[in-house]
Amino acid sequence: MKCRGVRRWKCMIFDIGRKKTVRAFLKDCLPYSIQRRRAAEVYGLYYPDLSTDSGLRGFLQRLGWGCLPFGVVRKLKSLPRDGAEFVLMHAVKGGIFSPRYSFPRKKRRQFLRNRQEGRQLDRPLIERNRDCSILVILHLFYDNAWTVIREYLENLSCYEHVDWIFTYTEGHIGDRTIQKIRSRYPAAKVIGCENRGYDLWPFVHALEQVDLTRYDVVYKLHSKGIGRPEIFIYDQIFKYSDWFFNLFDGVLDGRSVHRAIDMLMNDGIKLTAAENLIVHDPKHKMNLMRKFCADKGLPYRENYSFVAGTCFAARAEMLEPLKKLNLSAEDFAPTVRGVFSEAHAIERWLCFAAGDAVRGIPVPHPTYERELKYRRATSPLRMLEDPRFILDDEFFYHALERHTVAGYEVIRMKLKDIRRRKIDGAICPLSDCEPYHYLCGDEREYRDYCRKNLLVSGYDMSVERFDKLNRSLEDGYDPKRMPVVQGPDHIIRDGQHRCCILLKKYGPEHEIDVLHFW
Repeated sequence: MKCRGVRRWKCMIFDIGRKKTVRAFLKDCLPYSIQRRRAAEVYGLYYPDLSTDSGLRGFLQRLGWGCLPFGVVRKLKSLPRDGAEFVLMHAVKGGIFSPRYSFPRKKRRQFLRNRQEGRQLDRPLIERNRDCSILVILHLFYDNAWTVIREYLENLSCYEHVDWIFTYTEGHIGDRTIQKIRSRYPAAKVIGCENRGYDLWPFVHALEQVDLTRYDVVYKLHSKGIGRPEIFIYDQIFKYSDWFFNLFDGVLDGRSVHRAIDMLMNDGIKLTAAENLIVHDPKHKMNLMRKFCADKGLPYRENYSFVAGTCFAARAEMLEPLKKLNLSAEDFAPTVRGVFSEAHAIERWLCFAAGDAVRGIPVPHPTYERELKYRRATSPLRMLEDPRFILDDEFFYHALERHTVAGYEVIRMKLKDIRRRKIDGAICPLSDCEPYHYLCGDEREYRDYCRKNLLVSGYDMSVERFDKLNRSLEDGYDPKRMPVVQGPDHIIRDGQHRCCILLKKYGPEHEIDVLHFW
């Protein structure tokens, strides 16, 4: 994947002595959006060694950006530490490492061929549904995605009654792109949104602007990110733009667009999308979804399916239950990756209304057989079926789900042999951890730890929750809910607070069962 501005790295080499410090630079230049405010806060807590490849990669991953080009890595490693940091953050602020959305050459030819064939071979479908009323809601988070998405939107030009609503994340989309949208679709509504709830809050907000009874079909679309080199999810591998093209090919390709509208208008189908993206959740996500529905008082559907990526075409009446929830921006937390949020739950729940009236449209997707075989063999999902232990669903979602697990075992360990890796990378025993210090009377340090942990990982821990956990363990705890440690250093990944309580109560020689994986 090529990155925009790779050849321009020389222009970022400054005389650091005449510039502000890196943290002052962050404070002044990055606070205009929630994501970059969080980046500044994370950087203030996590001070990486940018002279190594792993340090650079780790820092970018924490900020949510893609990988660096090799030439830039080599140049940054040759700079002094302060210089490398300044150049990197200047580059991040400018967005020059953002991956570029574009059609591969073969994909472009096939796309144009499908458009021509669709208008010729699917002429009966077009004529039968020409008068249907269509609403398109598109959310833009990635600025340069517009050049590709607009090509897909042209496939709807065969239909006479199409209304458009474009939403965008404030601070992420340039004025030039917004101007292009307005000039291309002068009758469209263009709405700026706060960076909350991924693409779900903008979609809900857009639904508030319309009367769904005026429409037959609603398209929900968004600019799916393409920065991941590889992701294994729902027993499939997606590389870079694979997921993005699957989503749009499923409902807006030159052939699929007419089939999708015809199915919704004449076949009793309520929702359609790319066939490989209509999926069932694994056990831990079903548990999280069940808990969300119980907390909100919403009906839950067993063995549900939903559209992974949430780009679909649906009957307008299917979205009425979502609109009746009367959700507001405050119902969606600021976007933080790695947390099963309200947006993740809503994208599943809104598909409940379709019931079994869901049909997928086949799309081309590479199988990656060799990589798929390896990822299946090392998938942590197999741990969910082991009856010897019970894993916390939220922990599994944010810490294990997308990683590889070569092996695991249940072992007996002394508390003194369990280690913890702090935010700054230092490894320490449990007796040096903030939760243990809180049990010894240092509340201020623990509150500061909770604040930092929320910023870095998105996991919300508090004094009140810790006290509640402490009280619940007075009568013992389920031995199957054992702590989880990783690697040869036995770094604790889950159960730190429970271990600290046991350490305070029984001492460092106390032995417990732990789940060890590597």
